[in-house]
Amino acid sequence: MLGNRKVEFLSNENLELSVLHRAVLANQMDVVRLLIERGADVNELDSYARNPLHLASDSGNEEMVTYLLSSGIKLKHKDQFSRYSLHYTAKKITFL
Repeated sequence: MLGNRKVEFLSNENLELSVLHRAVLANQMDVVRLLIERGADVNELDSYARNPLHLASDSGNEEMVTYLLSSGIKLKHKDQFSRYSLHYTAKKITFL
């Protein structure tokens, strides 16, 4: 268990994505919760200036989006393509 030790959340394999970003991409809700509870920065950006909410919105994972929003993530943040997370959510909507 991690105890009270400080944990490094930046992935050593690929510095473009944090461990939190990777957990969000893998839809690992339990890991995301643990990382945030242990102090992972929910507003950390990847190399495209996306925070974890952008990735969760793009995957269409409603539970993940809801949890990230409750964790204090910035809703009004644009990535390098000038897109908010809402843009990624909207593209998942199917119109009849």
